[in-house]
Order: sequence, then structure tokens, then C-alpha cells
Amino acid sequence: MSDYGNQRRGTSASANDALGEPIFDSIGYPIFSDGKAGAIHVMVHRMLDSGQTSRGHRLLGDWLDNRDGRGSEWVHLQWHMAVLEVSLGRRQRALERFRRHILPAAVTSCDALTDAPAFLWRLSLEAGKHCCLPWEPVRHRALSSLQLPCSTFVHAHNMLALAGAGDTHNLDRWIDQKTQTDTLHADALLIRIARGLRWYISGRYADAAQALHGIAAAFSRGGGSRSQNELFTRLRESARCKAAAACTESGWAA
Repeated sequence: MSDYGNQRRGTSASANDALGEPIFDSIGYPIFSDGKAGAIHVMVHRMLDSGQTSRGHRLLGDWLDNRDGRGSEWVHLQWHMAVLEVSLGRRQRALERFRRHILPAAVTSCDALTDAPAFLWRLSLEAGKHCCLPWEPVRHRALSSLQLPCSTFVHAHNMLALAGAGDTHNLDRWIDQKTQTDTLHADALLIRIARGLRWYISGRYADAAQALHGIAAAFSRGGGSRSQNELFTRLRESARCKAAAACTESGWAA
């Protein structure tokens, strides 16, 4: 379930499972586990946490087949399936799933505030520069979400949406506004993320890698499952690799 969905249901989305106890992922984050959708959600997290990507893809795919759904729980399961498809190299199928199940929720509700930009970034990192993705409606939704009292986790994904769409104007404006006022610890974390993403899309990869260092661990303490927070680790690793490649090319050129 998305972070926003968990906020609406309470601090522990799994508090009403059959045993009356919450269920956690491998980093101790409470994950949605109510009913049949919750059971398959727990299974997917366990497959991902143990590296069983192919098996998770098969089991979740079998469960989703011949079913219809709506709301944040359904959207989040579709997000997991799309992420699994990307991991297995099935990018076009993942993008089609995104367009059918996740993007409509992203533009009409709060059910995909984190799932939509997180998926597009994962696909972008896998496919590279030649992948044309539907960032604009996600960016537009993020601009609206920034005006709402959302969690740090949600607002970090708003930053991801702006960066993915190349909206440097609004990224810069948000950073300037935040740095000119007294900020809380959560705001300081968001500023680091926004700057890291700004530098990433500007090609300042070494600066981006430094800014994004430790972000995933910070979120693990404050919100988001391991599979959700993994994106920030991948972004930092991508920045490090690009920075190293740039240094190598510069050395050859010299």
C-alpha cells in the first residue's frame, strides 16, 4: 500500500490482520496485510526481500489474472507487479501496466502519489535516455500534492516527479523557499533529496551521489518499506557510476 494510503488507514496498515498483530518487512516497516489482497502483498514483500524475483512475479501474476480492483491497495499491487516486470527486463509490459492501472489513479486521486514517480524512475534507470515516459501528468499531480500536508516520504516522491519531468524551475523554487526559512529535520532531509535530484538531472553526478548518501537509511527509520526505499539507493549508485564514467572519459580526453 502506498505511504499516503497507510496515512489514511493509520500508522500500522496491518493492525487488523487475523492475529491482531502487525506484519513487517525485512527492515521492520509495517506492511498492509488485511484480507486476500493483504496476504498476496505480504507474500510479494517476502519474495522481494529474499531475492525471489521470478517466483514473486509468477505468484503475483497468477493472483492478479482475472481479477479487477480499485483504490490504493489495488494500485500498489499493480506497482509491485510492474516493478517485478522491470526487474525481469519486461519493460514494455511494465509500462503498459503503469498506463492502465497506476497512471489513472495518479491523475485522479491520492492513491499513487508515491507509486507513480517511483515506478517511472525505476524504468528510467533501467532503460536509459532513450525511454520516453509519461512524466507530465505525474509532475502536475506532484505540484498539487506539494501544497498538501503530506509526509516527508510523500513529498520526497513529489521531488522525484519534478526531477523526472525535468522541472528544474519548480525544484529550484522549492529549494530556495525552504532554505530561506527555519526548517525542521524533515525539511532538511527533503532539501538534501531535492538538491541531489537537481544535481543528478543536471549532470553533476558526484554532487548528487554525495547528497543522496544515506537517504534510503533515513527513510527506513521514518517511513517506506525496503522495496520502496530501494529506489534511493539505486539513484545514488547510478550517480556514482555516472560520476566515475565522467572522470574516466575526462582522463582519456586529457
